Amino acid sequence: MSSFKFAIFCIVLFSFVSLHEGFNHRHLLAVPKPCSPTANGKWCCYPSGFAYCNDSQRRCEKQCKALP
Repeated sequence: MSSFKFAIFCIVLFSFVSLHEGFNHRHLLAVPKPCSPTANGKWCCYPSGFAYCNDSQRRCEKQCKALP
Protein backbone atom coordinates (compact mmCIF):
# COMPACT_ATOMS: atom_id res chain seq x y z
CA MET A 1 0.00 0.00 0.00
CA SER A 2 2.84 2.39 0.77
CA SER A 3 4.37 1.86 -2.68
CA PHE A 4 0.98 2.67 -4.24
CA LYS A 5 0.83 5.96 -2.29
CA PHE A 6 4.39 6.73 -3.34
CA ALA A 7 3.48 6.14 -7.00
CA ILE A 8 0.49 8.51 -6.72
CA PHE A 9 2.74 11.10 -5.03
CA CYS A 10 5.26 10.85 -7.90
CA ILE A 11 2.53 11.27 -10.54
CA VAL A 12 1.08 14.31 -8.77
CA LEU A 13 4.54 15.84 -8.31
CA PHE A 14 5.46 15.24 -11.95
CA SER A 15 2.17 16.80 -13.11
CA PHE A 16 2.75 19.87 -10.96
CA VAL A 17 6.33 20.31 -12.22
CA SER A 18 5.18 19.92 -15.84
CA LEU A 19 2.48 22.55 -15.40
CA HIS A 20 4.92 24.90 -13.68
CA GLU A 21 7.52 24.52 -16.46
CA GLY A 22 4.86 25.09 -19.13
CA PHE A 23 3.72 28.24 -17.33
CA ASN A 24 7.28 29.59 -17.25
CA HIS A 25 7.90 28.64 -20.86
CA ARG A 26 4.82 30.55 -22.05
CA HIS A 27 6.05 33.66 -20.26
CA LEU A 28 9.48 33.39 -21.90
CA LEU A 29 7.93 33.12 -25.35
CA ALA A 30 5.83 36.22 -24.80
CA VAL A 31 6.55 39.36 -26.84
CA PRO A 32 9.84 40.88 -25.61
CA LYS A 33 9.25 43.72 -23.18
CA PRO A 34 11.07 47.06 -23.26
CA CYS A 35 14.15 47.13 -21.05
CA SER A 36 13.60 48.02 -17.44
CA PRO A 37 16.03 50.44 -15.79
CA THR A 38 18.20 48.48 -13.37
CA ALA A 39 21.46 48.91 -11.49
CA ASN A 40 23.60 48.16 -14.55
CA GLY A 41 20.97 49.06 -17.17
CA LYS A 42 21.23 45.68 -18.87
CA TRP A 43 18.67 43.46 -17.13
CA CYS A 44 14.93 43.14 -17.17
CA CYS A 45 12.82 40.76 -15.16
CA TYR A 46 10.54 37.97 -16.35
CA PRO A 47 8.23 36.18 -13.91
CA SER A 48 10.50 33.11 -14.08
CA GLY A 49 13.87 34.85 -13.83
CA PHE A 50 16.08 37.44 -15.44
CA ALA A 51 16.61 37.89 -19.15
CA TYR A 52 19.50 39.72 -20.77
CA CYS A 53 18.65 43.07 -22.29
CA ASN A 54 19.87 43.81 -25.82
CA ASP A 55 21.00 47.45 -25.74
CA SER A 56 20.84 48.00 -29.51
CA GLN A 57 17.16 47.05 -29.72
CA ARG A 58 16.26 48.07 -26.16
CA ARG A 59 14.44 44.76 -25.84
CA CYS A 60 14.71 41.76 -23.57
CA GLU A 61 16.19 38.60 -25.02
CA LYS A 62 14.09 35.44 -24.62
CA GLN A 63 16.75 33.26 -23.02
CA CYS A 64 17.12 33.55 -19.28
CA LYS A 65 20.53 34.08 -17.75
CA ALA A 66 21.55 34.34 -14.12
CA LEU A 67 22.55 37.69 -12.70
CA PRO A 68 26.34 38.05 -12.42
